[in-house]
Amino acid sequence: MNNLIYYDIEVFCQDWLFIANLDEHFIVIHNDKDKLDNFIKKHKNYWYVGYNNYHYDDLILTDILNGNNPYYLSKMIINKTENINIDVIPNFKSLDLMQDIQKENSNTFMSLKKIMGNLGLSIVESSVSFDIDRPLTTFELEETIKYCSNDVLGVKVLYKYRYKYFETKFTLINEFDLPIETIRLDENKLVSLILKCKWFKEPRDYLSFDYCKQIDFNLIPNEVLDFYADIEYKYFKGMDYKKAIISVGKKGKLNTKLLGVQTNYGLGGLHACSKARMFVNNIMQIDVSSYYPTLMVNNEFYSRSFTKPELYKSIYNKRMKLKEVDKLRSDAYKLILNKPIGCMRSEMIMKDFHNANNIIVNGQLILTQLVMELKDYIILLQINTDSITFKYNKRNYDKILNIICDFEKRFNLKFDKDKVKFLYQKNVNNYFLIMEDNKMKFKGQDFKNYDKHDFIYLNNSRSIISKCLVEYYKNKTPIEETVRKCYDNDEIDRFQLIVSYGNKYDKCFLEYQGKLIEQPQKVNRVFAVKNNEYGLIYKCKKVDKEQDKNTFEQNGCFYKKEKMPNSFEHNYIFNDDISKFDKALLDLDYYIKICKKELK
Repeated sequence: MNNLIYYDIEVFCQDWLFIANLDEHFIVIHNDKDKLDNFIKKHKNYWYVGYNNYHYDDLILTDILNGNNPYYLSKMIINKTENINIDVIPNFKSLDLMQDIQKENSNTFMSLKKIMGNLGLSIVESSVSFDIDRPLTTFELEETIKYCSNDVLGVKVLYKYRYKYFETKFTLINEFDLPIETIRLDENKLVSLILKCKWFKEPRDYLSFDYCKQIDFNLIPNEVLDFYADIEYKYFKGMDYKKAIISVGKKGKLNTKLLGVQTNYGLGGLHACSKARMFVNNIMQIDVSSYYPTLMVNNEFYSRSFTKPELYKSIYNKRMKLKEVDKLRSDAYKLILNKPIGCMRSEMIMKDFHNANNIIVNGQLILTQLVMELKDYIILLQINTDSITFKYNKRNYDKILNIICDFEKRFNLKFDKDKVKFLYQKNVNNYFLIMEDNKMKFKGQDFKNYDKHDFIYLNNSRSIISKCLVEYYKNKTPIEETVRKCYDNDEIDRFQLIVSYGNKYDKCFLEYQGKLIEQPQKVNRVFAVKNNEYGLIYKCKKVDKEQDKNTFEQNGCFYKKEKMPNSFEHNYIFNDDISKFDKALLDLDYYIKICKKELK
């Protein structure tokens, strides 16, 4: 899309600012409703891209154009004093990047400043208070324009990472002939609209399991079958849904061994991981293609909110045909197929706990059966929800493939089979592997920041650790060598840590020359430095009185301090653009020490 305007709005008691970036140029409108109105009308065919604009900026914009002082609405939104019910001005087309970020960030809020910090951008905030009850001075106005413009640039950079989110939604809107306004719906609501879902009264059958007829229960360990039977029995004896689950096993999980490997069953993903960490050659990883959607279609485990379950099946079949010929449409259809699985165990319109649990339980039993059918020919290394990783002897390779192919036919499943020449696993959620064609796959926080990737905006802290660990295990490269190479190559973002505190805390303090110095920002970028005048960095909450050694007094108030997670011994705050940081300040010996500590 070329017709994009990136924008942000700031509101004070007697001032408001609209700042937009169009074709590399900034447009600044200050307290001029008519000028704003003309700008919007002139660019009516553009899409306005913001961050949290569906819940703030779009509403403020509407309020301004309605002739109001937006300060009062701004306060209502920020303080959540009452429900806001405002229709955005007609034909105003906007895209909210926060909607996408929340989806990627486990539906939790992430500030734009934290994202910009991850991206190495300046996160210096304006010193101008939003509580000023008079008109801004010329200096205050200029400073606000400067930092608001920087936020607009942050939105612009983030869009380059996340445009595919909107591309997918536009594809679905076109495919299913939906009104363009539905772009404002989040993915869950958009998919429920496409699948023509309706609320239904779900009977008390959440934990009544229906099993696939192809499962050979003689191959499933008895304790696994007993585990699910006990959950079902307690539920039907009248126990509450959640209590019935956690009353069985260890808080709802069965910890057992499968082919000698510690394995966890429960009403989530199936997980297993051998104690050994490193494996070389003759490794195979098999993944079930579209596992949960396939189980839904094969066994009619559709959400009963689907008024036309055959529609889901037709979308499934169409997606299978599109996979090899049209990636954009295939990915859009994949979204429709995958979204219901999570929503079925929620209070959303697609809710259907019964069939969601059927999908999960059957998925676990089916993979268990496959492992048992392969047991004489493999050494199990890992199971992760829809995949199995194992070592094998070359002479058994054809036999293994025959068993898998036969299994595919019986269960109407499709497995992707990859040969792996190297695997290092810290645990089932943190590992990396090298395929036979030298492509690498990363899973989990410990390793995923090894390469620059599409999700760097979510987390880009201490990625020097990921880099060092992978190079060490893959190539036996000494930690010192990797740290020095990143330093010499000016990969400064690998040394940064982005710290922030949430609403449960009130202040941030940094130790400097033995004193606690209050920091004005909620989000900060810190580095480990050699200068020992800099100390620890804390997030702090107000308390009524002095409690223990972690409590201190500042300006007549008591605060309890907690060390920022993963922060360093000597923290130096640098919130400007990371390219301006003097790397000579870095304590490379300290980074080497923390990287070596992660070697296990």
